[in-house]
Order: sequence, then C-alpha cells, then structure tokens
Amino acid sequence: MLLAITVLASQKVPPPDRSKVVGAWAGYSDGSEFLRLELDEDGTGYVCISFVLDKPPKLYQIQSWHYSDWKLEHVAHPIDTKAEAVTFTNIMCGYEYMECQFGGDGGWKRKAKLFSEREWKAHVMPLQERIAGYRKEKR
Repeated sequence: MLLAITVLASQKVPPPDRSKVVGAWAGYSDGSEFLRLELDEDGTGYVCISFVLDKPPKLYQIQSWHYSDWKLEHVAHPIDTKAEAVTFTNIMCGYEYMECQFGGDGGWKRKAKLFSEREWKAHVMPLQERIAGYRKEKR
C-alpha cells in the first residue's frame, strides 16, 4: 500500500490541455482590481479590468495568445480611449485558476489570481443547490 502511494505521489501532473485554457477567467489582483479574461478558441480574446469600482472598466483586445506547458502568453491592446497600456507577464495556467502579473506604463505592477468560470460554476452549483434544498426543507 505504501509503495502505491509513493508511486502515485511521484508522478508529475501534466499541464492542462489548451481546451481547458479556452474560456472565461475572472478574479482579483493584490491591488483590488477585478479582471475578466476571455480566451477564444481561435487564439484571440479580450480582457476587461475594473480599476476603480465607480468608474467604467477598461477593455483590451488580445490579438493573439499562445499556450504551452503551463504558460500563457498574450499581448493586450487598449480598446477604450484613455485606457493605459497594460502588459501581462508570468501567466501560469492551472486546471482551476491562473496566476499572472500585470502592470502599466507608470511602472506599477500587480499580481492576480483568476479562476476558470467553467470550473467555478461546477463547484458552486452543488453548494448552491444544497443550500436551496435545505432552505426549502426548513419551511
């Protein structure tokens, strides 16, 4: 039994397939910005960043993105006027979340953790249904 556990523990987890990276990802930065990233199957996409809650979010277009061995690379170009150029670096993709750094022309940098909306919904739905079922039973 111990041998089986040791063998399983020493096996490397393969990186997610590209198909798992395609889709929507959302989360907060360590500076409290909220981000939503949409990666399309055709290698394009969008990222939208809410820098300040009471101001409109800024939209950026991703003209191309590339994924290989846990790492994602893309360049985001501002669509909205007066949107500061933002650069994303160190984008590491997991099965349920990705971590990245991004920053602007002024030299500021932030770290962000974005969660797969597909995976998030898969985890949230059973919990939501369990709570709703209990509320219904309680009546």
